[in-house]
Amino acid sequence: MLARLAEERVTALGNSIRIIDGDVYRKTLNHDLGFSYADRLENIRRLGHVGYEFVQQGIIAIIAAINPYESGRQKLWELYDAKTIWIDCLIQQLILRDKITISKSDFKIKIFELSIKVDTMYTQK
Repeated sequence: MLARLAEERVTALGNSIRIIDGDVYRKTLNHDLGFSYADRLENIRRLGHVGYEFVQQGIIAIIAAINPYESGRQKLWELYDAKTIWIDCLIQQLILRDKITISKSDFKIKIFELSIKVDTMYTQK
């Protein structure tokens, strides 16, 4: 996972960092949510709040979650000044890496909304 690589590098520089793994939080804090549009927005809002709590303590927070809707990213930016890192890769690559989450969703056939405000973009090869 790209977030784990970032965690290693940030930690090596002497900074505190927490990865907020969307799959882990789906089993705990967000266990009551499905994969509808409204549930996905609520999922990312809750993850954003968890990240904000870490940042308030001086800890870098990375939310590692599928966040396909611009409105969800915009809300995180408005509430927490969150930055967006866009991972550009083929849907087949996502399915290989995350068979459970992708298979539960309808994103096998839909295209994610590309954010107008992207702070960093990474292309998966």
